[in-house]
Amino acid sequence: MITFDHKSNNATFAYLFYCSSLHIAGSDLALHRASPNGGEYTAEWNTTGIEPTRQATRQQLQVTLQGPGGTLRRVLQSKFYNRDESHAEWGQRLETLIWKCNVDNTGNIAVVDEITK
Repeated sequence: MITFDHKSNNATFAYLFYCSSLHIAGSDLALHRASPNGGEYTAEWNTTGIEPTRQATRQQLQVTLQGPGGTLRRVLQSKFYNRDESHAEWGQRLETLIWKCNVDNTGNIAVVDEITK
């Protein structure tokens, strides 16, 4: 879910960010609108074929959302394991990502809170 709050002169505006595409680590993902009014989408990213991350390292995953109003980019730090490795069982899986954003007076978008589940 992506919502934006913009405060100006004691007024608060809520913006809905309509997205047309999502890219994660070079993969184009299909977006499915979860809310009829926009602003909330679901997508599924299949990590089959991604090489396991070497010991003591992390991967930087580029996440890009594009819409008619602009582009939102974030980098997520991640670690991938072989399916049969014990870390894959007890490590934290990322299943949901929620960004709460603000828009400044010039239209720049900033993520102010990131919730992972």
